[in-house]
Amino acid sequence: MLKGLRTRWQQHLLVAALFCGTYLLVRGLSMAYFAYWMPQNGIWLAGVLLLPRRFWPTLLMANVVAYAPVAYACFDQYGWGGSLLHLVPISAFAMGVAWPLRAHLPGTVSGKRILESVTAKQMVALVGCTFAFALLCAADSTLQLVLQFQPGDNGPAWVRLWAPRYLLGTYFGSLTAVPLALAVVGAVRRADSWSGLLRQMGRSRLLLEGVVLGLACVGVLTAMGAGVAGDLWRQAARMALFLPVAWMAVRYGWQGAAVGGTAASIGIMLSMPAQYDPGVINAQNFMAIFLTVLLPLGARLNWLNEQERQLATDQVQVRQAAQREIHQGELRLRRGMEMQGQAHEYMQEGYGRLLERVGDMLPEKELHYFRTLLVLVRRFTSSVQGSFLPAPWKWPRLGLLTALRGGAIADTLEECGITFDDHVSERVALLAPGAQWTLYRLACEAVAYTLMQSPATPCIRLYVRVALVGPMRDIPWAVLVVVGEPEPPTAPPLLIALPQSSHLLLSRLGALGLDLAGMRDRASLHQGRLRSNKRWQRLSVSLLDAPDVKLDAGYAAHKGRRAVCAA
Repeated sequence: MLKGLRTRWQQHLLVAALFCGTYLLVRGLSMAYFAYWMPQNGIWLAGVLLLPRRFWPTLLMANVVAYAPVAYACFDQYGWGGSLLHLVPISAFAMGVAWPLRAHLPGTVSGKRILESVTAKQMVALVGCTFAFALLCAADSTLQLVLQFQPGDNGPAWVRLWAPRYLLGTYFGSLTAVPLALAVVGAVRRADSWSGLLRQMGRSRLLLEGVVLGLACVGVLTAMGAGVAGDLWRQAARMALFLPVAWMAVRYGWQGAAVGGTAASIGIMLSMPAQYDPGVINAQNFMAIFLTVLLPLGARLNWLNEQERQLATDQVQVRQAAQREIHQGELRLRRGMEMQGQAHEYMQEGYGRLLERVGDMLPEKELHYFRTLLVLVRRFTSSVQGSFLPAPWKWPRLGLLTALRGGAIADTLEECGITFDDHVSERVALLAPGAQWTLYRLACEAVAYTLMQSPATPCIRLYVRVALVGPMRDIPWAVLVVVGEPEPPTAPPLLIALPQSSHLLLSRLGALGLDLAGMRDRASLHQGRLRSNKRWQRLSVSLLDAPDVKLDAGYAAHKGRRAVCAA
């Protein structure tokens, strides 16, 4: 707003008019209804913290202008001394206590704009500065009270009565006004324009939940405190106002404590049956102590939440980098297998020509042996190459569905004499290429692990289910389940049970022989979970095809069981 004005004089006039008018308005409401709740004093401390130091003289002049009507009204009764004492600007007290702590206070008093990331140390400095400011304001107000004493008045008794009230009113009012002003100005400065501010307010969960839930609770408790009969129930309703404030502080940090504390303070004052009610004063004391503790605690919670968000962002970046690296590794493997296939074709061609040249000189039995060996090598190379070369996203008519149903897994199990029962959802095509690669490799690894653990299993069942999750139901979430039937008591071990054939099995399946820890690490790249049940020979893996969405492990296990039961 200030940058939109052409000259500095216009900026200074606007600041003076804004603070002077706000002070007179809030002071009129406070003196008419609440007497010893003085948020108007906190306006000057907020101005010192939020405005650059070049506006401090303007703030002093606005303070003097705001006090001028009261000083003029006191001239006839107290003379020049009393009028000048009423003209002392308390904004000077705010500058005096803020300047030594300028390096530790939020706002612009330190020369930097510290509004978004206010630390617990800065909030403790703000609370200390507010209390020192309240002490100076209470001393000034008490001195003004002393000048009003007549010779027959009991001055010490009045000072003991009103000095704590001045201190509590200023401190409690400043704790209400200053953090709220910091939160509001911080939100305004984060927006690039007024339309951006409106959009930010529409998306703000603090405003939504704070207004709908927090302020609603404050309103209900205030109505209960003002309407119930009996001081005990009224005081209990006032004390219950601490609960929504604590809830908002836990949810939104010191900004939530500022908004909730302001609403609760207004609620306490609205429940006042009469001026200077002792129950209201006690509630003010407790609320002031509560906000003193809650504001630094809220700043600390903000810092912890920011650290958690930063850690989550780093994890997402690391996960994306690992996914890209694995995808590039799969492409390098595919390229290497293609080159190996070309080399095998050259060798086959040369070997075939050699057999044609020397076929007449070899016996028929030996020639048949070499030709059979050539066919077996060609078949084995093609099967291994096919197990490592599936590219589901490049198969417009086949896709990952066919790769799982009729690819290397089905061919290998058929050759081993094992029944393969597949239940693969057609929605696997919704997964991204990287997630499809991971799902295919995990299926191969899970089948190989199941066969290694139970070589004589007669049947392997594979289930794949894909659901759409997320707020908009647009995030694919896949669950892979591999189940091996228990071995019959008298079943003979198959060929795959032999140690020398394990490498053959892995190469045919396109697997690396990962254990549970290795498969769990591979699944974690897509926020997946792996669960193993050795008794029932079952492996379940869940994958989430979105790097910035969290997946609950219990939910994954539940969906995995549903996938088995549904099939």
